[in-house]
Amino acid sequence: MTFAKTALAVGAGLFVGGICCVGGFLFFVSAAESGALRQEADYRAMLHVEVTEFELSKSGYDRIRGKVTNNGNRVVSYWEVTLRVLDAKGVVVDTDRVNSAVDLMPGDTKTWSELVPSNPKSKRVEATLEKVNTR
Repeated sequence: MTFAKTALAVGAGLFVGGICCVGGFLFFVSAAESGALRQEADYRAMLHVEVTEFELSKSGYDRIRGKVTNNGNRVVSYWEVTLRVLDAKGVVVDTDRVNSAVDLMPGDTKTWSELVPSNPKSKRVEATLEKVNTR
């Protein structure tokens, strides 16, 4: 991004038609760039994320296993999933991320496994797809 597209510091995490606020900086994004950002966000709907196993352990770390499936027609070059470990009431007791930069072809599924610190309150896990890059 060029200096000409950078403006002053404001909040974080907002994208509204041609203006993107990230990390406290406001960027003016060209129409082509904003279209690419929308396409990547739209393509997230083409991926299916699933937690397949939550293995509780008393040895210090719990194992979370899952999979990501590309139901679209483009190659996914990067994906990132946020994992939220919840207690019986649905309160978040831990968070983690799992990602991959290995190509995920259309129709393919990638399995993943992540270790998180054991917590006696842990009961279930939610997984949310956060980032997707395609080519």
